[in-house]
Amino acid sequence: MEDSTRASLDLLLGEYKELKAEQRDRMGQRDGMTAATISAQVLAVAAVAAGKAGPELLLALPPIAFALGWIRLATADKVSKIRDYIRGPLRLEAIELVGTGRVPFGWETHKSPRRTSRKFGQLVSDLVVFVGGPLAMRSQGNIVIGDWVRTSATPGAVETTCVSMTHHRPVPKGTVGLAVTTASGECVTILKFATPSNGMQGFSLVRNNRSQTCTSTNLLTCNAVMLIADALQLVDCNNDIVIVTRPNPVTNDIRVDSTNQKNGRDQQTAFSAGDVHFYFVYEGCSGTVYSRSSVNNPRFGGPTMPTCETNWAY
Repeated sequence: MEDSTRASLDLLLGEYKELKAEQRDRMGQRDGMTAATISAQVLAVAAVAAGKAGPELLLALPPIAFALGWIRLATADKVSKIRDYIRGPLRLEAIELVGTGRVPFGWETHKSPRRTSRKFGQLVSDLVVFVGGPLAMRSQGNIVIGDWVRTSATPGAVETTCVSMTHHRPVPKGTVGLAVTTASGECVTILKFATPSNGMQGFSLVRNNRSQTCTSTNLLTCNAVMLIADALQLVDCNNDIVIVTRPNPVTNDIRVDSTNQKNGRDQQTAFSAGDVHFYFVYEGCSGTVYSRSSVNNPRFGGPTMPTCETNWAY
């Protein structure tokens, strides 16, 4: 090989090494944008859930995701341009120097048979991270900032699950996102999930029930029952569960009606003669266990609870 050819080849290889080094750096920056976006979303939601910031913080996520997504797109474009330059002019120049009998930079022109499906998967992933999070949708009914929302019967609309992220409850089954604005029939901004939540499904359970059947010494005038247990698995109408360990004993008085009062019956009128069932009930907004007495059998849906009480155990 002539000295001039060797010098040209050395120069070409030096350029190739510099280009690959820049390409690797830009690929790291590109992938870092995805990690930064996910981290920003997780930290914002965690801060709001922990009470260290208001739900308004979530309003910052759309512009952050857009900015980081734009930077990722620009960086990915530079990576592609470096690849095209190596595959094109640089590779052709190398072929002229080493002859057509060899294929320089063969790896640069290699295409995986799964490239199309891989690129499609990458597109879906990018849409979920940079677009699938902050999203504007039509609201069905009243939605309050911080509510978990689900798809409604109206196509393209969402509705509240009546459970807020500030409640002491798992994310309800079927939840598709978190409302970051308040709306009533108009556009609402949500932090959308990649897939609907599966919730935490289960059955009503009471562990080591030691309830006292009557707190009165006179069985003819017994009006109250003390409910005592070591642990509870309380269920709502969707079979989503809440687990409470070592709940405080609660006393249910069947003389107390359901009008804005705790630890009473589940109806306004007094019970008539017949069986009465006693339930542990869970107030989602406070994370407190109370009780309800009811004529409803647990096999047929449990007690009738006010809006603030969400789960029950029998």
